[in-house]
Amino acid sequence: MLALQDEPRNDTIEKSLCWLAQRAMTIESASSLAWAILSLYTYQRSVQQLQNRLAVILGNGAFMSNSATLATVLLALRCGEMMHPFMVLR
Repeated sequence: MLALQDEPRNDTIEKSLCWLAQRAMTIESASSLAWAILSLYTYQRSVQQLQNRLAVILGNGAFMSNSATLATVLLALRCGEMMHPFMVLR
């Protein structure tokens, strides 16, 4: 979804965003949930609930396997507080 952000909105993109938003509520992996948050935020979708879920996953002792995962999780938790690092500026 991040790669398609500069493409004109169409039915396929909208359906994909809806699928991702729905599926994100069941993601158990901190890394996968972080990428979902970053993608949805790029399309101006509400991510607060997902950020709260990610914080709970981390609070439950989720293991950060590497620094890239940790960085992605931190970016996802900070969405809305800073410029999005993957958003194409127009």
